[in-house]
Amino acid sequence: MVDPYKIMIGRRIKDRRRKLGITQEVLAEKLDISVKHLSDVERGVKGLSIENLVFVGEFLGMDMNYLILGDAESDDVIINRLKFLYLRISPDKRHYALEAFEAISNLSVS
Repeated sequence: MVDPYKIMIGRRIKDRRRKLGITQEVLAEKLDISVKHLSDVERGVKGLSIENLVFVGEFLGMDMNYLILGDAESDDVIINRLKFLYLRISPDKRHYALEAFEAISNLSVS
């Protein structure tokens, strides 16, 4: 029987993983599961344990309400995602990220 929750959770994991440039191999290794199992999760064929769902949420910077229910992400989660992305940039290039963010924020100021 098809479980729509598993399908949607798997889709959200796959989308976020791809947006962050994380391979299935890396995420599967972090979860201590096979790549095949992760692929099945992302297709909604299999699920993850509660512990692994929590880890995926933290590792991918996803709010649990969003991961499980698809609810809009909170500001705290967005800030954590920005921090995660910022820290992935080499230290000598981080000023570019800050300049870009400042330029974008100035677009909305009237």
